[in-house]
Amino acid sequence: MEGSIFVPTIQGSYMTQDAEADEFEFRYSADNFSENQEVYFLNIPLQIQYESSGMTRFYAAAGVKAGLVLTSEYQSSIASLETSGYYPQYGVELTDSEFAGFGEFDQVSNSKSDLDLRTNFVAYLESGVKLMLENRQSLYMGLFLDYGLNDIKPDGSQGRLIDYNNQNPTAFAFGMI
Repeated sequence: MEGSIFVPTIQGSYMTQDAEADEFEFRYSADNFSENQEVYFLNIPLQIQYESSGMTRFYAAAGVKAGLVLTSEYQSSIASLETSGYYPQYGVELTDSEFAGFGEFDQVSNSKSDLDLRTNFVAYLESGVKLMLENRQSLYMGLFLDYGLNDIKPDGSQGRLIDYNNQNPTAFAFGMI
């Protein structure tokens, strides 16, 4: 499976601490956010199937599949990022201290990160026509429906989109949309 998203503008803020343990509100505005996800599953099916007789046969199948995760990763990038830190105890907003992670940054991206997915369990139904060909071969034409039975992302993907790193403030980490 592959998935991509592009969002022209994203804004947000949250409370965090800087390297000196001072509380502040981290504010950000990102332009041209894009994210690509890539997942490879090895699906193991268990099914039952009914089919009629003749040269053109009707068939119906139902079952479950277990999808074992082989690889799962994502990568995010932002064309431009503007950050600031509002310190309510001092009543000041820092906007141009790049060493502290505040300012304007161009072309920020993360390295490929693991999605950390669980095994996927799917119920499925399939129905269609099976045409009998020569040499004991068959041609199937039909429709199928897959229905996911579990949440494959354990933490629900509710992390922060842009994470402030108080140990290395200019090394921004991205969460997933």
